[in-house]
Amino acid sequence: MKKTTLIFAALFAASFAMAQNTATTTQTGNGNGAATTQNGSGNNSTVSQTGNNHEATVGQSGTNNQSSLVIKSGSGSEVVVDQSGASNNAIFEGVGSVSGLQVQTGERNSAIAGTSQDFGNGSIIQQVQIGNDNSATAQRGTQNTNIEVYQTQVGNNNIAQANRLRGFNTLEVTQTQIGNDNQAYVNKQGEGSGQIYPSTVLQSQLGDRNFANLNRASGEGSIGGETYSQIQIGDDNQSRILSARPTLLASTYQEGDFNTARINQNDDLNSASISQEGDFNNGTIFQSGDSNFASMIQKGDLNLGTIDQTGGGNVANMMQMGNSNMATITQGN
Repeated sequence: MKKTTLIFAALFAASFAMAQNTATTTQTGNGNGAATTQNGSGNNSTVSQTGNNHEATVGQSGTNNQSSLVIKSGSGSEVVVDQSGASNNAIFEGVGSVSGLQVQTGERNSAIAGTSQDFGNGSIIQQVQIGNDNSATAQRGTQNTNIEVYQTQVGNNNIAQANRLRGFNTLEVTQTQIGNDNQAYVNKQGEGSGQIYPSTVLQSQLGDRNFANLNRASGEGSIGGETYSQIQIGDDNQSRILSARPTLLASTYQEGDFNTARINQNDDLNSASISQEGDFNNGTIFQSGDSNFASMIQKGDLNLGTIDQTGGGNVANMMQMGNSNMATITQGN
């Protein structure tokens, strides 16, 4: 009887340990506020505030969610983390008057902001994930102020990365994914080391298995300019923008399935846009030189278009209406 009692006691102790939530809050400075609410089991929350007048709110509901919120210095930050579901992971690091929002509803989602270098004054980082197995990452470059990142994922297995973001003047990145298995990258991890300078970047994906990538055209330099835009509506579309600094415009629009668009800008003050409506269209614009303008419109299926500009001040317009058309424009001076 005594042996049986000891076994039940051990099992009870083990189950209690497994069900326990853990919350740790550390504050150094004046006027800081932090509130953590946990419902469920196995949740873990860490809040660390150094400086003055910081505000942090963490809510965890479900099982085995992990949250780490670290404000390293300065004053006036406001960060909210809300996790509902199971095995979600949220990490946020900042300084000064940074504003943050991380919302996770579902299972095994990952939201990471600023782990390699923290975001600073005037920066706004919002990561919202609804579904399962989504991943959102935001990392800054050498300047941490006035960076705005808005990442929204509704669905499953989506990936959004915004890396090596250089602020000071306002840099705004918006990545929206509604569907499953979509991928959107700004300076994809493992591809080069250049930063993106103040610009407006929009990547929007509605559908499944779409791929959008914005990166440096060549070498290890930076990119930046006025506007970068990649919009995908449908399934299995691919868009790549490889740019330089400064750029006026690089834009792709895809509505349909299995379309491929590529813009490659190697020099300054170029403008390029590709619009595709239909299926299996392929459009490419190469710009080497300064102040070139290129526009391509494809409406239909199985169209193939290429614009190649070398030198400066070239203007090219291509429109393909129908199916299975092929066209090439080559300009040099």
